[in-house]
Amino acid sequence: MKKNQPGKCKRTGFSFLSLMIILFSINFVLASGGGGGGYSDTTAPTCTVDYLLHKSTGDVFNLGSGMTYTDSSGIFFIYGTANDSESFVENVQYNRTSPNLYYLFTDADPVDGTFDEFFESWRNPSPIDSFVDGEHQICCRAADSAGNVGNGDVCKDFCVDTDSPSQVMNVVHQNPSSCLSNYVNIAPEFSWDSSSDNGCSGVDYYEVNVFDSEAGLHSTGNTSPNSWTVNLPTNGAGYYIKVRAIDNSGNVGDWSSNSETVYYDTEDPVVEITGPDQNTWYDSDFVLTETDSDNLGVYGCEYKIRNDGIDTLDWTSVVCNENITIDVSMYCPVDGLNDCKVYKKVTDNACNQDSTHKQFDVDTSAPLTTKSIGDPKYPGFAWLSWLIDWFVTDVTQFSLNCTDLGVGCGDTSYRLKYNSGNWSEWNSYSGAFNLDSGDGVYEVEYYSLDLLNHSEDVKSEIDYVDTVPPVTEKSMGDPKYFDGTNYWVNSETVFSLNCTDDAVGCNSVHYKIDGVESSGVSPLSFNLSGLAEGLHNIEYWSSDNLGNEEIHNMQVDYLDDTSPEFNIVNNFGEGLEVMCQQSVVVSATDSGSGVAGGLVEWYNETGDLVKTQEMVHHSLTDTLEATFFELYGLMEGNYSVRISVNDNVGNVKTQDVNVNLPNGIICASIQEQCVISDPSVGGDCTAKFHVGIRGGNSVKMDLQDLFGVAPQNLSARITNTSEDLNAVGVGNVNFAGVPQFNGGTLQISDELYISGNFWLHLSIPPNLDEEYPLGDTTNFYLKAFSV
Repeated sequence: MKKNQPGKCKRTGFSFLSLMIILFSINFVLASGGGGGGYSDTTAPTCTVDYLLHKSTGDVFNLGSGMTYTDSSGIFFIYGTANDSESFVENVQYNRTSPNLYYLFTDADPVDGTFDEFFESWRNPSPIDSFVDGEHQICCRAADSAGNVGNGDVCKDFCVDTDSPSQVMNVVHQNPSSCLSNYVNIAPEFSWDSSSDNGCSGVDYYEVNVFDSEAGLHSTGNTSPNSWTVNLPTNGAGYYIKVRAIDNSGNVGDWSSNSETVYYDTEDPVVEITGPDQNTWYDSDFVLTETDSDNLGVYGCEYKIRNDGIDTLDWTSVVCNENITIDVSMYCPVDGLNDCKVYKKVTDNACNQDSTHKQFDVDTSAPLTTKSIGDPKYPGFAWLSWLIDWFVTDVTQFSLNCTDLGVGCGDTSYRLKYNSGNWSEWNSYSGAFNLDSGDGVYEVEYYSLDLLNHSEDVKSEIDYVDTVPPVTEKSMGDPKYFDGTNYWVNSETVFSLNCTDDAVGCNSVHYKIDGVESSGVSPLSFNLSGLAEGLHNIEYWSSDNLGNEEIHNMQVDYLDDTSPEFNIVNNFGEGLEVMCQQSVVVSATDSGSGVAGGLVEWYNETGDLVKTQEMVHHSLTDTLEATFFELYGLMEGNYSVRISVNDNVGNVKTQDVNVNLPNGIICASIQEQCVISDPSVGGDCTAKFHVGIRGGNSVKMDLQDLFGVAPQNLSARITNTSEDLNAVGVGNVNFAGVPQFNGGTLQISDELYISGNFWLHLSIPPNLDEEYPLGDTTNFYLKAFSV
């Protein structure tokens, strides 16, 4: 039986009952006598349904906000209260909705006999209401003396259920292990299917009885979920349960069948490896013996093998309590002390595990011999027909070291061959040795045995002994000058040091200038920049990659960074007007490496180089001279003439002289005279002359005293060849009838700047004047004349 159990109201919204409440409200107001008063009261009184009183048993069921449950049917008294804060409560009505009865609002009885107070208790009148199984609802309303009436929507629900819930079915073990399902190492858990209830109350909770399969009842308890965990189980015991359902009205269902028995086991099984001996070195397979046990039974056994920190065999199932053969070559190939580890793991029925391991000494491999080489040494390379491993000297120490990860090293041996000769006997290694038979190629072989007589393969190496130092060659770039005794340089002259070594190769190059050392790699270059002029001692040498150092080389060199001095010693000077040709003569001196030569350059007004000439040394006067012919070929104007004098190591002194080349200058010279064998007879003759004209294109001849013949009586012709008189060159003028100015004017070019050789062909009439002897020659000169 259940009393005052909260539940859920089943009836909501507008219903037939609500409609009837409205229809009967008018009668209820009339019955309450409402309608008058000396004050205004518009608030309806409140009404509540509070509890039920069972007539036969006297049980009280308080009616809460939800559903109230009972397993008792029969006759009940209904009790409630009404309240008004302004007027007296004059009447209370209640209605009922039940499976066996339904009626609208009916007047209730006041508990104290009359309704005439602000607060009133009420109950249903006789005959008393009877309630059967099912859900019931009771509502109430009150009216006050001011005629206000409640809505009648204050309702309470309760359930009468006398039926028991169904028997619990399918009680199962909920947390089976992954080994044997009914063996667990945590508290056993059970679950079951929900029980059904034919009444209105529904299942409230389940009652559980837990039994020890050996000792009987272990514990009891109630639960709302459909599951149960055995509390405080005993290790090694087996447990089963049975369950029944109780509904909200207190009706009790039948017990379920017993569940399966589940065994609780938290103790680990026991595993032990009993053989073989761990203190013996193995180089072949061996057999492992072991035992496994557990108080509730062994489920399975596994083993794995670990070698050199790596699992060579992962966990593998094996029959418990049987021997295991360890394949050394497959699973323990790496030698070592305690480095072949066999792990055994046993699992009991509840998945508890225990493991152990043994470690064994395994050695199936030969030892390893390594060779170390002391200093000096240098990594080898291909040398002639040999592939050299190391370059060493005759004091370099060779050491052999044997290592064995297993049982340990025995004897180490080595032998030598020098320069393709015969092998030496095998030597038992007892300490470091060196290669001291001389420079050249050495072949070295060596090997070791371990204490189990495993032999490694013979190892070999080719080394080269080099005790010869390298050779350094010094070369000097330009400018440099050897005066027969010493070398002269300037500060830009590059010295190069080049090292050569026929064996191990050069490592570094060193030099000292006046005792200050510098170094680098070959080829190494330097100069004497920043040093004082004059004598400097240079010391240089090289070292090879083994530290062999050559004997230091010495050389004395002279530094000259000062330009020579010179003076112009002829008439060449600033502002000079230059005509046809010009010489430049200087006297030069140098206190260092000596004067080497000079150069004269002509630059026009736009800075273009128009003429250049090396100067010639005249030993008699100890001067430098450069003469420029045919300057008539240059245009008139101002020119800058640069005179440069250099010494034997490239130091240069320059001086610029500004000169002027005037216009209208003709430079002419007679190359071959016009010769008449007998002036009295006359005849033809040819004169060769060279002409250069600056600013003109004609030549004027003053033919004075030309065999006593007046110029106007001459016939003249100019050609550019001596043989063909018809090959007219640049002009052909007959002097006769030409205006005279002490001679004839002949245009020989269409240009204003010309030069070249020309031939003047003359026809000389007879002249009997004895003043001109036989074989006389022409007598004339040439002047420029602009047309």
